[in-house]
Amino acid sequence: DIDIKVGDTEYTIKWGDTLWAISIKAETTVEDLAKLNNIHNVDLIFAGESIQLKWNCLWKKYLLLWKAKFIDNYAISVYTKSTLVG
Repeated sequence: DIDIKVGDTEYTIKWGDTLWAISIKAETTVEDLAKLNNIHNVDLIFAGESIQLKWNCLWKKYLLLWKAKFIDNYAISVYTKSTLVG
């Protein structure tokens, strides 16, 4: 069983793991994990090796925060404009 929690920045590969299964648990893509960890053959990973998850997790958090702030500001702007016009 792949045990990856929100905020984890590293995962140690276990026997039977696949990059695809790890990517699902890490909420990323195989391609992103391969790029981040310089993996040239996505079908060839080794038990005991550690892979980085940090880049995508941090990027995702930043993007979600940015979207939330943008949506909040947009909603406030629309509300203020409609209130002023009305």
